[in-house]
Amino acid sequence: VFMADRIIILSKNPARITADLSVPLPYPRNRKSQEFIDLVDSVYKIVTGRNDEQEALPPKTGDELNAPRDRVRLAPIPYGHVSMVSGLLELVADRGNRDDLYRLGSELFLEVDDLLPVTETAELFHLAEVKEGDLTLTGLGQQFADADVSERKRIIREQLKDVPLFNLIERVLRNKTNHAMPKEFFNDILEEHFSVAEAERQLTTAINWGRFAELFHYDPDSELVYLSPDQKTPDENGSDSYKKSE
Repeated sequence: VFMADRIIILSKNPARITADLSVPLPYPRNRKSQEFIDLVDSVYKIVTGRNDEQEALPPKTGDELNAPRDRVRLAPIPYGHVSMVSGLLELVADRGNRDDLYRLGSELFLEVDDLLPVTETAELFHLAEVKEGDLTLTGLGQQFADADVSERKRIIREQLKDVPLFNLIERVLRNKTNHAMPKEFFNDILEEHFSVAEAERQLTTAINWGRFAELFHYDPDSELVYLSPDQKTPDENGSDSYKKSE
């Protein structure tokens, strides 16, 4: 907005133009002018908005549901870091559980590309909702902001179980006899869905959140993703079968 004469906003998966905005503000532009603030807020609303067309689609018929389908693809997870998500939720909680995204970005010296992965992660875990440019904490988000580290881990652990990528990792580990798999195995799976660089980034993000929530663990020396002994199924807890692969 500060330099542009025109702003084109693309959607994700598939990428298509969702907005084409002209920027008629004269130069030099004043970041604190109401016109500038209103335009930036409009961009935030569009970028963080939901896909209304997708939500408005009618339910599929029986024939459509039974028709041959393409291979299910893993949806990418946002790159929000644990500390950033936690800090942002605490900040918004102190402000009455709701705040304007543009104001938050300005105060934290973050561009929209930096802030969006954090808010998208909070939405993915049902901790917050973004609507009309505002970030609002859900009841679970308020609980998270007020909780100690142990309770925060529990909250995130429950949310991760509903995310396909984390569900995949945990299911594979539980089905393995020794409950451990090389990181490379999951990376190879992700490369079937994403580029090489994106697959690595997705797996790194998943491992960071999985370790925080203690859904699973990772040993950087052996590059093994694994479950701890107390995460085994009840019928395994009486045995000593758990051992990471060498």
